[in-house]
Amino acid sequence: MQRIESGEGIADTSGSRSSDAEHPSPVSLRSTTPPRFAGRGGAAAGFVHPAHVDGILYLHMQPSPFEQAARGIPCMCAALRRTTRTVSRLYDDRISRSGIRGTQYTLLRILDAAGPLRQNDVAEIMHADAATLSRTLRPLERDGLLTSEVGEDKRERLWSITPEGRRRVRAALPHWEKAQHTLREAFTDNEWKTLRTLLDKAAAVA
Repeated sequence: MQRIESGEGIADTSGSRSSDAEHPSPVSLRSTTPPRFAGRGGAAAGFVHPAHVDGILYLHMQPSPFEQAARGIPCMCAALRRTTRTVSRLYDDRISRSGIRGTQYTLLRILDAAGPLRQNDVAEIMHADAATLSRTLRPLERDGLLTSEVGEDKRERLWSITPEGRRRVRAALPHWEKAQHTLREAFTDNEWKTLRTLLDKAAAVA
């Protein structure tokens, strides 16, 4: 069983968690794999320093100068953008295996649950501008996952999900669940709830 230990507890492939008091704080992997650079960016992502203790390979994470500089910027917007890019990449990497992107999956799920909807309503739900939303809607309509029609107001269009769109949502769901699980395992129950509450609050303020 591979496991990762840190000051926040343990996340392992079986989904179990342990408390901080039972384990030391350095990141550890029960593995015989030689240590390498941590993360996607090689040296830019930070070094790992290996040490074996009781048969466990402890990998002490050292943030790169680039990451340290980014964390030192006091701008909350910059921090949120950095986090959004990283988390979006996690979800996109998984969901794209079903043939659609993460943003497309979100849009399809919204219309599956609440459609048909006016384009302005979709934009409000997704906090998206008109140009960005159009770039997401049109390919889905072209591929037969969505359909649109003129609304009561001739200037508006109503968007609905098609049977093929629902099939794609079902196909993408297991990939979304894996991405969600990966992120969820980094937080305690209280942290997860608090994070969602604070993100919703930040969106409401903006």
